[in-house]
Amino acid sequence: MDHNRRVELYAILSLIIAVFGCIASYLALPEIRIFLSNQSISNKTATAISSSDIKIPPSAPPSPSVEAKTSPTRVSPLPTPSAPKTTVAPSRTPSVQKNTVVDEQKRRDAEGFLILGDANYGINLDQALADYSKAIELDPKFGAAYSSRGRVYHEKGDLDEALADYCKAIELDPNFEATFVVRGGVYHEKGDLDEALADYSKAIELDSKYAVAYTNRGGVYYEKGNFDEALADYSKVIELDPKYAVAYINRGLVYHKKGLKSQAIADYTTYLRLRPDASNRSDIEQVICRLSGGLFLFSHCLGGTIPTQ
Repeated sequence: MDHNRRVELYAILSLIIAVFGCIASYLALPEIRIFLSNQSISNKTATAISSSDIKIPPSAPPSPSVEAKTSPTRVSPLPTPSAPKTTVAPSRTPSVQKNTVVDEQKRRDAEGFLILGDANYGINLDQALADYSKAIELDPKFGAAYSSRGRVYHEKGDLDEALADYCKAIELDPNFEATFVVRGGVYHEKGDLDEALADYSKAIELDSKYAVAYTNRGGVYYEKGNFDEALADYSKVIELDPKYAVAYINRGLVYHKKGLKSQAIADYTTYLRLRPDASNRSDIEQVICRLSGGLFLFSHCLGGTIPTQ
């Protein structure tokens, strides 16, 4: 079989694998990671209500779980090949850096392994890791391959390796905002809030309409006790996307923390209307009723549910 025929067969195989991989990734696409108190409302007293009364279990995040802590919902920092920007971290496909050293054949092969890695990401992480590593071997200045391999390390819980790859990707392509968000996510998980804040802010500087970056920066502000700044970021997310449910639950937590009960009730209620199937629905309904002294939608406080329309 001549060389041209092998190249054609390789391209067709890569396309088929990519299609099935994207379908698998779509079906398994996680939406958010939650970092809230794991104490149930039944263990609280009626007179001691705080934002931690809301128990929100994790929803199969794409990266490893960490110790639960009281803070708003943080959108998963891990991008997927076809994720929409307003709900999760966006598609990770920065422009290919020009590299006169690597010949065109190696570049095409590197891009082929990047495609294979994206296809395998939702199926076999170890194989995806091998594919991205091969792409880097073929083209050591392929920023997208470093970002993608960092994504795999991140999901596997190897934060140091993920951080190293994200840093290299930023070195090669310092204008791709999504890489700052995923690196900020690693810093956030490692407890380095200042570095996380800097990366989320840089992403916003590069794209002032990047809802995920505002959401995650709001979470850092919340954890640092800067509630006014957190409130501003969550309000900005709602301005950008009025149907972004995560922003309402997060802003409600800030209002709750500041003692602004009516605003907190309004945001919690909006969240439930946007997410009628939320697994934490009963917890939030109980908190709404307790914040209102049992007067808000009284019949629902007696065991019913808040209407979704």
